[in-house]
Amino acid sequence: MSEQVSLVADAPTALDRARSAYGRGTSAWAHRDRAVEETWWLALSGAMDSDYNQALVHGDDAREVLPEVLARVDAVGRPSVLALAGAGLASAQQLADAGWVCVGALPFMYREARRGERDARVRSLREADLASARDVLTATFDVSPDAAASLFQPSLLARDDVRTWGLFDPVLVSVAVTVEVGDDLYVGWALATAPGHQHRRYGSSLLRHIDDRYERNGGLGSLHLATSAGARLYAARDHTTLEHWQLWSKPRWILGH
Repeated sequence: MSEQVSLVADAPTALDRARSAYGRGTSAWAHRDRAVEETWWLALSGAMDSDYNQALVHGDDAREVLPEVLARVDAVGRPSVLALAGAGLASAQQLADAGWVCVGALPFMYREARRGERDARVRSLREADLASARDVLTATFDVSPDAAASLFQPSLLARDDVRTWGLFDPVLVSVAVTVEVGDDLYVGWALATAPGHQHRRYGSSLLRHIDDRYERNGGLGSLHLATSAGARLYAARDHTTLEHWQLWSKPRWILGH
């Protein structure tokens, strides 16, 4: 796949598939409204946090699909981020005319399946661990408690396509969620190490353990939309930046009003 994404070909290209695969990974938390189409996807948790209300428009039909996407975002009425990529970037003025503003860009990153290293401190989360996992996530990224609850919830523990990970030393210090999405890929969410436990390579150890699991069980590559800190970690582990997604939101959501 890493060789295919640079090719100019008829849709669906490898990069188109990667964008859609990432959208499928939102099934872990997008419980309010969700759709994954060939040229766009929408994932709304309903939480008061734009990190967990997202959409991506990336096709050459962006001008036609944006009204539906914006209407569904407005119907839920929660802080949201809408990303533009690929041909979808041509619709930026349409978003600006609707009162949205560009708030930055993040790298969309990929890593092929690669042998990792098992860590005895890592195991799947249990229901009794979920409250602590939410605390780690809210403390690390300053997300809202309801957003953390939309991800770390008991229903995920019964799904075959989702894994919730925790590194314990001896308490829970680092967490992550992975979602298998087809196309020999998984999507990673919420890699977080609690403040006070950072800079001890817990995150790297957790990722190596996850790598080992997916290399041994299907040879799955990974997709991440990375924060600036996450991008440094992933780049050090030979992830490839496929592209940058341009992020848009509404001023009142950015200012917290």
